[in-house]
Amino acid sequence: MRLHYLALVLGVVWTFSVLEVRADLSQLLEPVQEQTVELEETIISLEEVIAKSEEHESPTYLDKLVKDTRDEGKIAFGIQAPPEAPKVYEVTEREIVARVKEKLVEYFNPEGQFKLFLKRSLKGVKAKSPNWELNITEYPASGLESRILIRAEIVSNGEVDGQWAIPLRCELWKEGFVSGKQVSRGQPLSRDDFSVQFIDVFRNRSNIIESFVDLSNYESVQTITGGRPLSWRDVRPTPAIHKGDFVEVVASEGMLRISMRGIALEDGIVNDFISIKNIQSKKNIEAQVINANTVKVYF
Repeated sequence: MRLHYLALVLGVVWTFSVLEVRADLSQLLEPVQEQTVELEETIISLEEVIAKSEEHESPTYLDKLVKDTRDEGKIAFGIQAPPEAPKVYEVTEREIVARVKEKLVEYFNPEGQFKLFLKRSLKGVKAKSPNWELNITEYPASGLESRILIRAEIVSNGEVDGQWAIPLRCELWKEGFVSGKQVSRGQPLSRDDFSVQFIDVFRNRSNIIESFVDLSNYESVQTITGGRPLSWRDVRPTPAIHKGDFVEVVASEGMLRISMRGIALEDGIVNDFISIKNIQSKKNIEAQVINANTVKVYF
């Protein structure tokens, strides 16, 4: 009888212990069950988003939803979105050369076909805006030459992205005359003795005679070798009167006009003043060249 009573008591105690354990276990599982419900709701939300993106037949719908979520500082699981890194834009060497050329042409206004080249590589240049600007902060003091150095900066939205010293090689091409054969000193020039070619005036370092000039009005002052560009230092205007020419010397004042014969003591082009020897008086006088046969004396 005592054993039966003891078994009954132990059974009651065990029953209460099991109930307490179940209660404690239920309390422990309650947060897990809540998170499971939230996860199921999230999965359902994602399934709805995917279904809507498939209806739109474009990934941009899903991208927009993700972007909107980021803009609110959240993503699907409530985690703070990291800030986006600032965008940078690569500036190519070709773009730099084009912008620099535009600035140099605007500043110096060279006549002819102006070409520009980098003397060394300029890679890895970045800008913070696709609408960047290039400013030249220092132009070459001596002007445009075959080799120049400039200082420039790239600016995005009013802020300087970087500054550089840029060495450049320049070319300026113009149409000029190139001798086809040797031209002797004092020889009158003829267009037939020259060909018209494009010449880099920076490389030749000479003031070339451009192709629109009438060569028949000039003669050489030095020997011009074949294949050389013709420059202004090679020529002079053809004299209307040469040294030793007999000329008519005229003088006039009002209705009075006097004429005499003289000999030119030096060469002279039209409007030049040259020395003339009066044949009758043997005296030297200064007279202005009027044409190939006449000079004029002023009282």
